[in-house]
Amino acid sequence: MSALALPALAQPAEVLRGLRQAQAMCSSCHAIGQQGESPNPGAPRFRDLTTVEQGRSIDEVFAKGLLTQHPGMPSWGLTDRDQADLLAYLRTVQRNAAS
Repeated sequence: MSALALPALAQPAEVLRGLRQAQAMCSSCHAIGQQGESPNPGAPRFRDLTTVEQGRSIDEVFAKGLLTQHPGMPSWGLTDRDQADLLAYLRTVQRNAAS
């Protein structure tokens, strides 16, 4: 399953690592790619994170998501590199408010 429109060879290593992490850790609840609905209706689609929280950057939304405890969201204990990789991936799937 490819969530990105570009071929894997065209992606920076951190984006590919972030995609793999999203597939392993997030896709059971969130829609992680450009299409599809979240398996958990209460979990926002990754592509919509900056439209759901308008006026916030993806960096802010990501940090809030990691720091805020909410029902059903596991605590992953991500390393700094894991966080940077996931954020790199999230930046590739964001839609703008006009989409």
